[in-house]
Amino acid sequence: MKTYVHRHLIFRCFSLLLLVACSRESIEITDQTISNEWLVSYELTGSFTASQLQQTAAPFSTMYPVIAGFSYRDVKAYKLVYTTTDVVGTPISASGLVLIPQQDTPFPIVSFQHGTETDKEKAPSNAVLNQDTLLGLLVSGSGYVMLFPDYLGYGASKAYPHPYEHAATLGKTCYDMLMGAKEMFQELEVQTSEKLFLAGYSEGGYATMAMHKYLDAHSNIPVTMSAPGAGAYHKTAFAQAILEKDETLEFLPNYMWVLETYNWVYGVDRPWSATVNEPYATTLENIIDPGDYLTSGISKNPSVLFQASFRDAFLAGTDALCAPVADNDIHDWLPKGPITLYHGEEDDYVFPLNSQSAYEAMKARGASVSLVTFPGENHATAILPYLNAVVPLFESLK
Repeated sequence: MKTYVHRHLIFRCFSLLLLVACSRESIEITDQTISNEWLVSYELTGSFTASQLQQTAAPFSTMYPVIAGFSYRDVKAYKLVYTTTDVVGTPISASGLVLIPQQDTPFPIVSFQHGTETDKEKAPSNAVLNQDTLLGLLVSGSGYVMLFPDYLGYGASKAYPHPYEHAATLGKTCYDMLMGAKEMFQELEVQTSEKLFLAGYSEGGYATMAMHKYLDAHSNIPVTMSAPGAGAYHKTAFAQAILEKDETLEFLPNYMWVLETYNWVYGVDRPWSATVNEPYATTLENIIDPGDYLTSGISKNPSVLFQASFRDAFLAGTDALCAPVADNDIHDWLPKGPITLYHGEEDDYVFPLNSQSAYEAMKARGASVSLVTFPGENHATAILPYLNAVVPLFESLK
């Protein structure tokens, strides 16, 4: 029932904002007249008045109590195209959505990383309205510049396969969008404050952690607060926990996408027949679109799906995929800025051990880190309490 009500409200707001989009300004594409390191182009894709945002917010007051006291400004939406690199370091154009409140005030920046998406048409820069971007529009109207990276494999780079849960490219792609946005702000004479907030849930939580780590390693840009939710930060322990189970795991098909990503990104190039049992290996070999993993019909029991030899080798740390998985562990490092981790205690998709491991490892290193858990909430139901917790956290530091 919760899910139905949420989707119904989003549909109502989607209908309203379609009307808004019909009255938006003509699309403008800016040709670059100065040399930029990251920025390729940007185009205005929508304009929203304060009154329209107020009207949009009305049906969300129950879902998002946090927005009840918001006062709104006009907001302009842009599709940003910028230069980043692919998994082997080759330059590639990527894109994202930028929301800018219209007032001559230096607003803080929020970079919000989206969760797992199998439909390339739902990239944030395509102006597809969902739970994240709708709330982001309202938050932007309340006084934040909002960035929504598409990631590689969506938007301007949709012809490229998305490197699902690959920390290095997620971190760099999100960082490069921030830098491209900063160059765009210079051209548009948009003022921003020194405050930078990072957030995202599920793959977005993982991308947020990867972006924060990349920022610390490659820039002097301080992070005011990072708030990743339900990310798979400790890939090795997570993979081991999955392989040790002899029960149905509803999200097991999604994990196949992760393994296939590491298989091609790290050049393992091993066929599924060396990892999983038949007839599932043949089924997986024929998958082209990531969305097909979810409907593939493979067994959702790890002890049935995976070959015993693969499970034994991985658990012993001798399998060829152990090193690629470990290379994507991002739970154990010392962040310069504060981090607040969020996780549903009953998360059956991304096990809570990921946030617990990150909290314990960072705390041991002396980090300013907190862990907020949601009792009784699983991966899907924890999204709302997460979003309702993150906005007040950022407001308190704004």
